[in-house]
Amino acid sequence: MKDLSDYIPLHLQGRLSPEEERELLAWREESPEHRRLYQETCRLYYRLHGTGVWEQLDTPAAIKKFQQRIAAKRRKVFRFVYGAVGTAAVLALGIASYWLALDSRPAEEKTWTVATKEEIGERTGERKAVLTLSSGEQVALSEGKEVFVDLQGAQVREDTSKGLVYSQKDSVPVVLEYNTLSVPRSGEYMLALSDGSRVWVNSESVLRYPVAFGTGKREVFLSGEAYFEVAKDAKRPFIVHAGKTATAVLGTSFNVKAYRGEEHTAVTLVEGAVAVSAGSGRCRIVPGQQVKVDNETLGMERREVDVSAYVSWKEGLFDFDWMPLEELAVQLSRWYDVDFFFASREAAGKRFTGAVKRNRSLRFMLDFIEKTSGVRFEVKGKTVCVYHQ
Repeated sequence: MKDLSDYIPLHLQGRLSPEEERELLAWREESPEHRRLYQETCRLYYRLHGTGVWEQLDTPAAIKKFQQRIAAKRRKVFRFVYGAVGTAAVLALGIASYWLALDSRPAEEKTWTVATKEEIGERTGERKAVLTLSSGEQVALSEGKEVFVDLQGAQVREDTSKGLVYSQKDSVPVVLEYNTLSVPRSGEYMLALSDGSRVWVNSESVLRYPVAFGTGKREVFLSGEAYFEVAKDAKRPFIVHAGKTATAVLGTSFNVKAYRGEEHTAVTLVEGAVAVSAGSGRCRIVPGQQVKVDNETLGMERREVDVSAYVSWKEGLFDFDWMPLEELAVQLSRWYDVDFFFASREAAGKRFTGAVKRNRSLRFMLDFIEKTSGVRFEVKGKTVCVYHQ
């Protein structure tokens, strides 16, 4: 009986037939061990392919060694061990929670075929947002900019490590006043609410929240994506309203993704417990689970997920698992403020598994994808055209 794990490196090099691709996908979904082996092999391939190290691997032997480590349930660390030129590299010691596909060394440069790539190629996201006060006044926020606003219920200041910080005054507000934090494309921001809860807000997202919470439930309103670390308060539940869903917690860490125009709202739990409501439906999840809500029917799906793939953006990573290029392009659009046009539907369906630092430039990201797939990019103004090679 053939071992389908041998298909993984052939798949990464585009050397499988359509039938073999289907066999590999079915094998991948058979067990968590198969899925884990597939994910980590892909991550390593993307890390080493451009450096020439991958070609030195005795890949089948390395995969077999990795499978043995899984069976023995050894330490959960994933490393690459390789010696001087001419020696074979081998896999060792289990699995990492996630692996950075690319390290801090500068990537090999290439000659770009379209001049406008040079113009936008170094673009990347940054810490920036617009704060709209209850009075309607707007304050532009950016990295290193000093901000201090004295409001009725709280004082607001910019903190280098915590972002925007709300410090509630002694008196409890009779009428809640709301501020709005708007994060544009190519931006991200974080803030500490008046109750001590912390929020990381992703690109193209809007968060509306009280300047100071009252004695009742703590409610905020989100369009887009944000990661929450909620301060515990048994008397005042914390509720995130996003689209047609409401996520209720007392104190926990979780991610909510609810962009307008997308088919689903997703709530992913890191620790604690949350209850997600949509229409007449209600679903509780535990750490490591996600609820996907259909934005049209309000149907709910609860499933086990690799949490890091959904929350690592706040740590400065793109982490993608078997993600179609079309879906990955949506994330890149928000972060680099460009639009993708797929001239080939075949290119749109290309799938990727890996993790890349978000502080890499657009130039680097496009180069990276071109080197590890059969697609080609052309940039025209702020539009990236994608072709299948």
